[in-house]
Amino acid sequence: MPLAAAPALPLVTRTPAAMPERLGKKPPVPIGHYWPGEGGVYAGTLRADWGSYHLIVPLADCADLCPHALEVDEALATSVTDGLANTRELLASHAPAREIAALEIDGHQDFYIPSKRELAMCEINLSHLFMPSPYWSSTQCGRDYAWALSFDSGAMHDWPKTLEFRTKAVRRVVSGISTNCNNKHQLQQEETWISSARSRANLR
Repeated sequence: MPLAAAPALPLVTRTPAAMPERLGKKPPVPIGHYWPGEGGVYAGTLRADWGSYHLIVPLADCADLCPHALEVDEALATSVTDGLANTRELLASHAPAREIAALEIDGHQDFYIPSKRELAMCEINLSHLFMPSPYWSSTQCGRDYAWALSFDSGAMHDWPKTLEFRTKAVRRVVSGISTNCNNKHQLQQEETWISSARSRANLR
């Protein structure tokens, strides 16, 4: 007897909820090149709850060697992915966060300290922009420790906040927004964070 035909498999498609509702800018340059008008070098694209974004890294370090937020437990600055939210919480206690919030390059004033994940992408794609030494992330690890990445070995550790490390700024360029309404509201909050942050830190 001839074998029965196998049932056809359903086509696997992405649901509308998984697709971005609105596309943002596309990078005109490859990773590792300066993105004209965007404040720095293109490091790559990262996913977020609300969509995706391109990470931009300035050419120069943006803060002197300094300790982290000493003896302060910033409980809301613990995200391993969202450096923007972490930096917003660090403004009151962290001098580099205030310095980076005041930074302006190519007309942009929305720079922040990268999270663990964002700093790891920098090490993978743009290590040539960093000194061979540790750099602080914005990701806290309690009252006495914060995460830093050593650009001479590529190792990420939770270091005592008393140590003096370098700090690099980054910014993001939106590449796609999710159709989730709550996430779009979060994006709007993030896009306008800098004005309220600068006001609270008396940086105007």
